[in-house]
Amino acid sequence: MQNILKDLDQLIEKKRIEYRIAWYAVCDYRGVCPTTEAALHNKVKARLEALNASTAAHYKAYLALFK
Repeated sequence: MQNILKDLDQLIEKKRIEYRIAWYAVCDYRGVCPTTEAALHNKVKARLEALNASTAAHYKAYLALFK
């Protein structure tokens, strides 16, 4: 079970990085946003949902360890 948690930790970190990359793609550091803002916003939203799903899976696996 520890291997599952380790794999899920890696998945969460990967999803967190993907989410940050998607977020920073929406607007640059000066606040200038590209014309495809709506499409990029959807990408950020999808990445956040993936991050939340992997975090939930990790939490459920952690709780299953103690049963």
